[in-house]
Amino acid sequence: MEQKSKKEDVENRQPNGHIERIVPGISPQNYVDEHIERYKYAQKYVYGKVLDAACGVGYGSKILAKSPFVKRVLGVDYSSVAISYATDNYSDGKIVYRVINLDKWKLPNFDCVVSFETVEHLKYPKKFMDSVFDKAKVFVFSIPLFHPKNEFHLHEFNTVESAKELVDVKYRDRCEFWVQNNYYLIGLWRR
Repeated sequence: MEQKSKKEDVENRQPNGHIERIVPGISPQNYVDEHIERYKYAQKYVYGKVLDAACGVGYGSKILAKSPFVKRVLGVDYSSVAISYATDNYSDGKIVYRVINLDKWKLPNFDCVVSFETVEHLKYPKKFMDSVFDKAKVFVFSIPLFHPKNEFHLHEFNTVESAKELVDVKYRDRCEFWVQNNYYLIGLWRR
């Protein structure tokens, strides 16, 4: 059996070829570009104390930290492999990485929260979304649409409408939505 390198393991590629975690320099460039595009979009809106929820290997936290308006980024992920990779490859004086289970964590206050491809992995996605809306001033998020069955997803959102239902009606009027490449619902909410 072929041995995988640490870099390949961090990608968490499934037997069906699906890549669970995007890693620049390893993952297909079109996937990397889509993710970087989302982080650059978020970078325009973040400031102060920022949470990068489900930060993966940390390249997005590094993009967010480059904003002159950001004081601190906390990058959190469930995977210790991802956080180790983030610490080794995307550290910055403004960034702290931590292993945290978002389903069990009591979310503290942040000025801004960025959360890309997170809620489908959570046992209680609506609870997470509501806690962010209650605690943050800015929330930038994405939800994958029309993805093939994925062993790591606890929830699948097959329509824009089903994904938008995660945003409580009391927050929807302040939320802007757009769809990226027909596969991701992107949301921007500002208090």
